[in-house]
Amino acid sequence: MKRIPEEYIHFIWTKGLFDHIDLRGTEGEELEIIERGILNRESGPDIRDARLRIDGQVWVGNIEIHFKSSDWNLHHHDQDGAYDNVILHVVVHHDKAIKTSKGVIPTHLSLESRMDIDHLRQFESFTQAANWTACSNRLDEVERIHSISMKDRMLVHRLERKGRMLTEILNMNHGDWEKASFICLARGLGGKVNAEPFQILAQNIDLGLIAKHRDNLPMLEAYLLGMSGLLDSAEKDDYVDELIRDFEFLKHKYGLRPMRPEAWKHAPVRPASSPVVRIAQLARLNHQIESWHDLLLHTDSSGLLQRFDISVDGYWEKHHALGRLSKSSSVKRIGASMQHHLLINVVSVLRFTYGRRLRLARYRDSAISLLE
Repeated sequence: MKRIPEEYIHFIWTKGLFDHIDLRGTEGEELEIIERGILNRESGPDIRDARLRIDGQVWVGNIEIHFKSSDWNLHHHDQDGAYDNVILHVVVHHDKAIKTSKGVIPTHLSLESRMDIDHLRQFESFTQAANWTACSNRLDEVERIHSISMKDRMLVHRLERKGRMLTEILNMNHGDWEKASFICLARGLGGKVNAEPFQILAQNIDLGLIAKHRDNLPMLEAYLLGMSGLLDSAEKDDYVDELIRDFEFLKHKYGLRPMRPEAWKHAPVRPASSPVVRIAQLARLNHQIESWHDLLLHTDSSGLLQRFDISVDGYWEKHHALGRLSKSSSVKRIGASMQHHLLINVVSVLRFTYGRRLRLARYRDSAISLLE
């Protein structure tokens, strides 16, 4: 990478225009920026009054910014006591360990892999223009660049916030990404009203049992509806009786313990989005999909929308509640609104959190691109 002006590095630091995910010093120190500080236009370190958390300890002090770490010595900061209170040395390229005049090695943060290359190219094109008039023709792009950066930061903040719930689910399931993916998909299918009951249901589902009966859709419906507890309160008809018989077989064989049916909310919910219809749709999805984690992580958005675009027919065409005929007949389909809800609130969060935990930038970038 060719040398970048320090003024530009000052700019991206003070504006926060760099990747903040899993910040670590060059020696592996955990780094959290509490306050980036204020640009110092007098002599001394470049940034003053910064607050950082380094390996769990809060530090308050100055930040010095260079293109290369070795510029510290080139500028004789190693002999200047004014730089002894530097708590972070921000560089693009880390090429040498340096010390203060007291022999202390400050924490180094390298931005080399965290900078927006497109933004840098825009900056370079502005500074290389022959005159200001040439640049002024592109002033509208400055606002667009700032807007994009603000949007990216907001998206990252949103994904971090939603990712905390996924992390809790993952920890509860001992790092099992397949189970966590299934739980998050089920929770998303429940929408705002029944997200919690769907999470409880999915947590109690054995994916091994799902795999064993994947080719038998009525058995999948019996298993999921039985575990939901909704069969206990259902009005009886021939199909409900069949579901109950199948679930009783599974319950006796595997020692299953259903949920309490009171957990489910039936209003305000449209008939086509009733809990039993959504559970039937979840059964149909599991009938078609072998690995939730692989699907949600690696399939592009158009492919995901195709997989989510399923409907339940047969019995469900004339029922939105178990044992109770609907006034009209219709195929119960996962609509476009719910499909996009799953992309936004399940797929993007899963990819972002997966990329963050495994430090794989391509998954984090995929999550942000999906939201954009």
